[in-house]
Amino acid sequence: MTMNIKFKKNCLKIFQFTLSFLIFSGCTSNSRDDIFDFSTDSGDSDTALIDTDISDAVMNGAIDRGNGLYALEFKDDEHRWYFACIEGDGGRITDFSIDGNSIIISSATVEKGYGSIFWTSPQSAWNWPPPAQINTDPFTALVNEDEHSITLTSSTVTVGGQNITVTKKFRADLVNKGIVLEYSITNQDMSVFSAAPWEITRVYPQGLSLFRKGGGDITSGSMNPIPYIDSNGVIFADNSDITQSGDYKLFSDGSGGWLAHTDGSLVFIKSFIDTPLESAAAGESEIELYTNTDYEEVEVQGAYEDIQPGMSSNWTVNWYLRPFPADAAAEVGNVNLVSFIENTI
Repeated sequence: MTMNIKFKKNCLKIFQFTLSFLIFSGCTSNSRDDIFDFSTDSGDSDTALIDTDISDAVMNGAIDRGNGLYALEFKDDEHRWYFACIEGDGGRITDFSIDGNSIIISSATVEKGYGSIFWTSPQSAWNWPPPAQINTDPFTALVNEDEHSITLTSSTVTVGGQNITVTKKFRADLVNKGIVLEYSITNQDMSVFSAAPWEITRVYPQGLSLFRKGGGDITSGSMNPIPYIDSNGVIFADNSDITQSGDYKLFSDGSGGWLAHTDGSLVFIKSFIDTPLESAAAGESEIELYTNTDYEEVEVQGAYEDIQPGMSSNWTVNWYLRPFPADAAAEVGNVNLVSFIENTI
């Protein structure tokens, strides 16, 4: 998933290999021009007839932006992406935008419930609020310009009476034009620690969230249920349906390893290894949505695992942000939107 080269680029590589083989494998012709004619109708031999329409993104600017702010900024011929995080507030992701348009809610809009954060699951292990060391305290940052990455590490945090640390590594994927987010939970204790990874991303309200449904039932726990529609196995939760104040929740197993959200202008996609229903932490789910009238959370959890003393559990999520496709609609059951998402990951 980390280096997910798209179909057309694979086709290009196959063509290039075949071309090289024919040219250098002892063909009877003395000239490559006798085998293939790459000139255009206009006679311009410097212009190839083959248009690959493929260009990797390139980094734009330094990662360390000063004052505890770090950014992965990259661009291609059409778009510019900007991903930012800070040391403070639990090593929080503060921005993910394309061409200046962000999908993540900012601290200017919601003072505390903003950005994207990482916790351990289940919540019952620490109740509420989350431990300060992974939610509000500063992390230690390490930048690697060569691999286009930022690593953030927490101080030691006690969860359920056991000591752990959390590490987040964010890396620009210039081929697939996304962000690779690698999360690690390290057991700093002398006994086995058990937990699942949990990524919580706050987005603006009134959007449409969707994912492929897995096994089991969709529930809401002790909160108000988020309205949803199952359209051919894809769950669509339209947050414009929520007009009353309160806390709304959705718990579900997923299928296919993706969760997406759109505001009608952008499509935000998370992709990850699908977690079996039975591997979820107690009282939790692979896919979780939370919403109120101020913001929505699009949440993903990995498998609940035992972590031996001195060892780490590792979990990867890939983020993609794209302009909304012209042939799709931000509405329940739109098959073109689903196809766009699944062709992106």
